[in-house]
Amino acid sequence: MPLSLNLYHEIKSRELERRRDPLKIGLMVLGAIAVLMLGFYLLRWQSAGNARTELKQLNAKWKDLDPRQAEARQREMEIKDLISTSNSAKALVDGRVFWAPILEDIVTTVPKEIELRSLSGDTLRVAGNTGLRITLIGVAAGDVARKNAEDFRKALQTKFTVRYPKTSTEFKSLDEAPDTVALDGKMVGTVNFTIQLDAQEAVKPEPSPTTPKK
Repeated sequence: MPLSLNLYHEIKSRELERRRDPLKIGLMVLGAIAVLMLGFYLLRWQSAGNARTELKQLNAKWKDLDPRQAEARQREMEIKDLISTSNSAKALVDGRVFWAPILEDIVTTVPKEIELRSLSGDTLRVAGNTGLRITLIGVAAGDVARKNAEDFRKALQTKFTVRYPKTSTEFKSLDEAPDTVALDGKMVGTVNFTIQLDAQEAVKPEPSPTTPKK
């Protein structure tokens, strides 16, 4: 029986296998790249999931803290209002003036030659101390009406200096008046005057620091 061998077919098969090898290698490389990209995607997806979870936790904490912050701000405003009201009340108490003894000092200083027609007063705060500003409008009569008005101004300053060491008095106006009045049984001339009196308490010394006992 004759034997026939197709050597050409064998050579052709080997040649086809050699051509397929680069294709296999390329497919394997692409598969490896696909696996790496899939792993990278899964890693990023997990990181994003962790970030979303952390963001939710932070939002929950913020929502819990926000009402507390609003409550703290409201409480702070209430405390500031309370302190302001307390300071205002303290200032009113510290700056209060008892006008009765002041009016008594003025009345006891007015001589018979002087007639007061108007009096106004107000309190002042100077360098943390209580002060007064009193305006007196009146008429001085006598043969020397101007001198009587000047004597009254000096008497006021002397009287108030006892209570308020820093006292000043000055004429805002001193004018001859056409009117005459009866004084001690005779008619005498008059002058109109306006006196401004500024009085301030002595500066209170600050308390000296106490040294601790050994």
